[in-house]
Amino acid sequence: MNLGLDAANGEFIGIVETDDWADADMFRRLYEAAEKHNADVVLSNYFLYFSPPEEKDLFFEKLANCGYNSLISGFSNDCALFSVPPSIWSGIYRRDFLADNHIRFHETPEASFQDASFHFMVCTTSQRIWLMRDAFMHYRQDNENSSSKSEDKVWCICDEMHYYEDYVRRYADAKKIIPLYMPFKFEKYVWNFNRIGKKYQWNFFVKMRKEFLAHKKDGLLDPRCFPKNTWNLLQKLIKEPIRFYLIFCKGNRIFTCVRKFYFDWRTGKS
Repeated sequence: MNLGLDAANGEFIGIVETDDWADADMFRRLYEAAEKHNADVVLSNYFLYFSPPEEKDLFFEKLANCGYNSLISGFSNDCALFSVPPSIWSGIYRRDFLADNHIRFHETPEASFQDASFHFMVCTTSQRIWLMRDAFMHYRQDNENSSSKSEDKVWCICDEMHYYEDYVRRYADAKKIIPLYMPFKFEKYVWNFNRIGKKYQWNFFVKMRKEFLAHKKDGLLDPRCFPKNTWNLLQKLIKEPIRFYLIFCKGNRIFTCVRKFYFDWRTGKS
């Protein structure tokens, strides 16, 4: 992806991943909207595509609550754009905007979830985003090799969130932005915790709690930035970790895990 960014010499960047497909007029339509509204970024909805023998192509309106027909910044509308799935291939990005704001993909072995940090960086820096209700990209749902279905990629979402946090500290107002971003980081971590296999959950749980305890110590957790239910869940992670783990753990060894946590906690190891 970064080699592509370096090689590109057009006005806009578009992305098509190998297991998806785009309507023939997608990039013309997005470009026309960008030119008409002088936008740095144009994002659209997309279709959830399922392959034969039961072929389906379902319209997915991910942008429904983000505000159509006006230029917005990524932090407008209560940061609604931050909360949508980071489907970076359903839009186009002005190449100079990406370069001027140092937006690149995080280079890691067996790259996974790079769309999350890219999406957050775009939302953080762009003041001119145009949203279209139309859908053009067909996002394949039945690829068993996709990153979201790989239980072995336990720590990749952490890598992406750390990459984004480093980016904010270097190029943006970290004191303002990071507290606003914290609910979305927590949402990503809980999603990953539920996604991974039971043999990985304990270690990820410990890491997740350690990071959010550090965020609390640094004064980055502001209840005004969180939906009430999300804040209450975060408080369980921080103050009632055993209850949190009991709610979410899918493993058969749950009581072994809880006993281990209790021992570590009593002995000051966790």
